[in-house]
Amino acid sequence: MIIIETIFIVLVMVFLAFSVRVVAEQQRIAFFRLGRYAGLKGPGVILVVPYMDRDCKIIIGDQGMFMAGKESLWNSRCLLCSRTPFPLARR
Repeated sequence: MIIIETIFIVLVMVFLAFSVRVVAEQQRIAFFRLGRYAGLKGPGVILVVPYMDRDCKIIIGDQGMFMAGKESLWNSRCLLCSRTPFPLARR
């Protein structure tokens, strides 16, 4: 009986190890349960069901870009202010 209890405890620990996700402050997780969108979660510690839930991390924080010889201010992927003598060109 001890062997069965030990196997059960080990399986529960493995299940918990695969089901815990830690989401940072500037991130969210989009959940897909059985291939369908199930909502956003985060930040913090989140439990998922292995092999039933899929997750995709989304970064929602402000991101800046360094451009040599130009001054620019970025906020949430929108250009707020640009001090350049010529318009920005995509490469």
